Amino acid sequence: MTHLFDLSGKSNNKAGKEELEETRQSRVVAKLHAILRPFLLRRMKEDVEQMLPRKKEIILYATMTEYQKNFQEHLVNKTLENHLLETVDTGRGFKGRLQNLMVQLRKNCAHPDLLESAYDGSYFYPPVEQLVGQCGKFQLLDKLLKKLLARKHKVLIFSQWTKILDIMHYYLEESGFEVCRIDGNVKLEERRKQVKAATAQIFEVSC
Repeated sequence: MTHLFDLSGKSNNKAGKEELEETRQSRVVAKLHAILRPFLLRRMKEDVEQMLPRKKEIILYATMTEYQKNFQEHLVNKTLENHLLETVDTGRGFKGRLQNLMVQLRKNCAHPDLLESAYDGSYFYPPVEQLVGQCGKFQLLDKLLKKLLARKHKVLIFSQWTKILDIMHYYLEESGFEVCRIDGNVKLEERRKQVKAATAQIFEVSC
């Protein structure tokens, strides 16, 4: 009765069934692709890359201004709240809160007004010259925009903070640049119109 313990035949049979099933599935997928091919346009990455110019990435570093360095020192020493309460007008009676040190340091690098506005009693931004003078990134941006737009380039500016786009929009409009803004508050149809028209010199985008 050795055949009762001989499983090789059953194993081979099972393996054969699995192989047949895989073959059948492959044929079904191939047939489905053949049916759908006339209705689908599949663009491979390598095909698209041939249509686009090669990307050139240049990283520029902006030095912080003394104004920003002062804010950074207060942030690290956890004294910025007291400093702002002493130096800005809190006429609106609004007291901001500075939490999460790394986020606040990033905001200071983007523009110190992101920190100062929480304590400032004014609804208005400072004059453009002062706004640019406070921030190393804005000083660098100001120089780049003048050179790029003089050469008829279009510029895309991205920020994850919409408040930075608020500050930037004020700066760009006051400086006489043509600007278009697209963020989460812009409806899809309006986005499509703006992108299709592409008449602005500068596009501001936020995720």
